[in-house]
Amino acid sequence: MAVIKVLTLNMWGVPMVSKKTKERSQYLIEHLLVSDYQIVGLQEVFTEWHAKFIQNGVESVFGHSHWFRSGSLGSPGLLVLSRYPIIEVDFHPFCFEWVSSVYSSWGLVGR
Repeated sequence: MAVIKVLTLNMWGVPMVSKKTKERSQYLIEHLLVSDYQIVGLQEVFTEWHAKFIQNGVESVFGHSHWFRSGSLGSPGLLVLSRYPIIEVDFHPFCFEWVSSVYSSWGLVGR
């Protein structure tokens, strides 16, 4: 039976609130470079510099990635890294009226 190793992690990358974002991201990069994960899903990667920092750091191992750019705080904060080609991406924002507009724009990754 084939096994796929997946890691999901909240990066706590809220701009101007989160502390030591670069240092924590560098630690993650170093871990991922020697890991055997095949797919990594990161939450709260809100800024382009943060997404690119991680993508550039792991591209020798995770040659495929996608950062979701639409939504509040510049993006919904979702970054997917993969050892395999990403064929298609889709984003489904939450649409519950009782959820604030900020949270609803973060959404859910589909497919």
